[in-house]
Amino acid sequence: MMRSLYRRKTILAMILTISLLITPGLQGSLDLMAASQEQQSTSSPQTAPGDVPFQRLLASGKQNRLLTCDFYVKAEFDRAISLAKPYELSPGILKAGVIPHHLLAAPLIASFLEASAQQGDFDTVIIIGPSHYPTANKVITSYCGWQTPFGTVLNDSEIVERLVSNIGISAVADDDNMQLDHAATGLVPFIKYYLPDVKIAACLLSNKLEKEREEELAKELFRLSREKNILLLCSVDFSHTLMPIEAAEHDLQTINAVKNFDYATLSSFSDTNIDSPQSIKILLRFLEQLGISKITLLDHSSSDRILKTSLTDPLFYGGTTTYQIYCAMAQS
Repeated sequence: MMRSLYRRKTILAMILTISLLITPGLQGSLDLMAASQEQQSTSSPQTAPGDVPFQRLLASGKQNRLLTCDFYVKAEFDRAISLAKPYELSPGILKAGVIPHHLLAAPLIASFLEASAQQGDFDTVIIIGPSHYPTANKVITSYCGWQTPFGTVLNDSEIVERLVSNIGISAVADDDNMQLDHAATGLVPFIKYYLPDVKIAACLLSNKLEKEREEELAKELFRLSREKNILLLCSVDFSHTLMPIEAAEHDLQTINAVKNFDYATLSSFSDTNIDSPQSIKILLRFLEQLGISKITLLDHSSSDRILKTSLTDPLFYGGTTTYQIYCAMAQS
């Protein structure tokens, strides 16, 4: 049943993206998408021969390829970049953010990352988000980097190794699942474009992840933040399957729970509020370890507002999807 729900959401996301692609001035985008997918399917796995850490991992058998950005469509990416307006962040040092992974909201993703780029140099971006194709493994990661249209993104293998070796987290490397899941792979081209020198480590979470593992993951992220300048990105979408009035009511519940660090309420939420309460709770626990007690809502939107399409349109047979953008700042 869970797989069926994720399949419906993935199909709806594809339909919404196609709808946006065929708006005036973007008629050629479908051809670009087809060409991009054909090129990706026929190309052999790529490596980064000049990267010593990559070669060391290759020799160890832990990393044998670069993942490809299968959700990248040039016309839509360029459009998102052109529409981006960097958010005005609160005073302080950016430590974490919440952004969508639904690429219909790509301009919001770009706006946050453009603002992030103005914050200085990060060593690593750590992505946490839902596993849309859950397996028996409740925490999925990968030692692989990514090949993007803007060059290679290196994996922070030291961080991944910590997630795998920490028995309280017990992350499992699953390269195929990582590449398939837009919660991480969909964001990578934007990260490379705006933060070209960072490494990436990604972690996809089951919605059945135990509280103890959430807490240990937050603690490990805190320890890592003492060793490296990391940016923690929580890749989540919010209300699903509801019509706009109901979705707005659920979003208000979620905003209040997030701002109040209300773990009990967040734990009670389903897809009608947020697709990964686990990711948000880990981010909030991480902030508390840093001594940060405030998280700021920067933006709030939805698929129906972005598409500006009548709700009687078949696109909305499964309801709307909402997006909330947050930042968390440390005292400078």
